[in-house]
Amino acid sequence: MKRSVMKAKEPIKIRFKNLANGNQSVFLARWNGNRYEYEFLRLYLVPTTAPNAKEHNAQVMRAAEKIKADRISALLAEGAGLKASKRNSILLTDYINTYIRQNKNGKSENWELHIQVILNTLVAYKGNNIYMSDLDKDFCKGYNEFLLTKFKKANGMPLKQKSARNYSTTFKAILNGAVRDGVIEKNPFYELAHSEKIRDTETQRAYLTIDEVKSLINTEYSNDLIKRAFLFACFCGLRFSDVEQLRWCDICTNGKITQVEKQQKKTKKSVYIPLSEQAISFLTKQVGEADGLVFDGLPSLVAVEANLKKWTEMAGITKHVTFHIARHTFATLSLQGGADIYTVSKLLGHSSIINTQIYAKIIDEHKRDAVDRLGKLFA
Repeated sequence: MKRSVMKAKEPIKIRFKNLANGNQSVFLARWNGNRYEYEFLRLYLVPTTAPNAKEHNAQVMRAAEKIKADRISALLAEGAGLKASKRNSILLTDYINTYIRQNKNGKSENWELHIQVILNTLVAYKGNNIYMSDLDKDFCKGYNEFLLTKFKKANGMPLKQKSARNYSTTFKAILNGAVRDGVIEKNPFYELAHSEKIRDTETQRAYLTIDEVKSLINTEYSNDLIKRAFLFACFCGLRFSDVEQLRWCDICTNGKITQVEKQQKKTKKSVYIPLSEQAISFLTKQVGEADGLVFDGLPSLVAVEANLKKWTEMAGITKHVTFHIARHTFATLSLQGGADIYTVSKLLGHSSIINTQIYAKIIDEHKRDAVDRLGKLFA
């Protein structure tokens, strides 16, 4: 069963009032515990038939959202208009909702959903009525234990340790925001002992060797589109979502250099990837407009990976091969070919070089194996 995402209740809301001239007045409504209090913003939406109405109304709503966010921030910072000793009346759900509005600019479209998922885990842990004054060392320690031992995903499966650590780290960041906003005095996560924190796990990266990639190139397969798309990814490191949406206008040639210039769907960060002759060989001649898809007709990821299973078996590869392994293959083979880790990190579009270091560890392991094999020759 699909788990519903809980929406935090907003302490202040935007409302509209129809005027006699056809415009709408934009105002704020805040519940003070007994009745609504209103603040009229002297901002007006005009009918959609008016000239430049769409642009004008968009500007009005951006201004209204900014004022609302400022009012809520002040509300929280001043303890909802109460004395500091009464700040425990602020619900965690209210603060997280404000945190989202204050920080979502420039974030990917999945960022807000991720924060809402964190809120779901907190509600599953302690219920809806969590006050900021409830957040102490024991709360954070128990939350970590809950993520690792009791929380279940929508499919009934427990969280992987990596996901649990991600949730815990995100909640810690939210509480850092609460400290900056003056809602709490200190972040209780910093009081946890090392053993009470969720530790990271070493992530294994499956990839194809040079010989395995050569075997795939030389193995004929009935679906040439899937074959070319996968091999192209092996030589440029793009995710399936980006290969699927790659357009001819994303591939630019300047002199002798051809490269992909594209905003990644997952991270919203742009990457600039020079294409080797091998990568270019998997592209067909452009047909149609510049905004046409390069791999037009590529089926869903599920269908693609079903085909990958058949094709890799025909090539004599026993590994479980997913489309994402193409990305790992590009990273690992680039490092083996002499590229430095910083360059590979930029090609992959990683936000931090830490995310790329796992591939460097793979290379180090191969070096140790080579030295060990050399030593055995003289044993």
